[in-house]
Amino acid sequence: TVLTTAGSDEKCAFCESLGASLAINYRTTDVAGAVRAAGKVDLILDPVGGATLGPNLACLNQDGKLVLIAFMAGRSTELDLGQLLMKRLTVIGSTLRNRDPVTKARLAARVQDTVIPAIVAGDVRATVDRTFPLAEVAAAHRYLESNQNRGKVVLTVAAASTV
Repeated sequence: TVLTTAGSDEKCAFCESLGASLAINYRTTDVAGAVRAAGKVDLILDPVGGATLGPNLACLNQDGKLVLIAFMAGRSTELDLGQLLMKRLTVIGSTLRNRDPVTKARLAARVQDTVIPAIVAGDVRATVDRTFPLAEVAAAHRYLESNQNRGKVVLTVAAASTV
């Protein structure tokens, strides 16, 4: 069961069309309350961080895990350690940026062995909203900043001609 958040009702409907059981509009709804009402969760993938950490931890079941992959809402916040201990929660920070080349190569090999076959089989697919030629990178950034995209925005590179 997958629950997700999005910043508009249209994006929530889009997430549900992709298979989410519940999509919560974080601009108009108390996310933590909606998640608790749906039945707490075992795993949260959090790209926001900051003040969302506490409410996210409150949404987790006993022995739940939160994986922090970014901190769009800030690098620091207060943390109720009692909640962490009493529910035996795990908080994991994950990024590829500071990994050594050997580790990155090992992870890339795992992606090649597991993710690529799933993409080829059609079990996993990327949702591409729009493509822009590389020469229009500024327009692509403006589009992303408008927060209208529903899926990935891709820059395309023309194939090199052979002479």
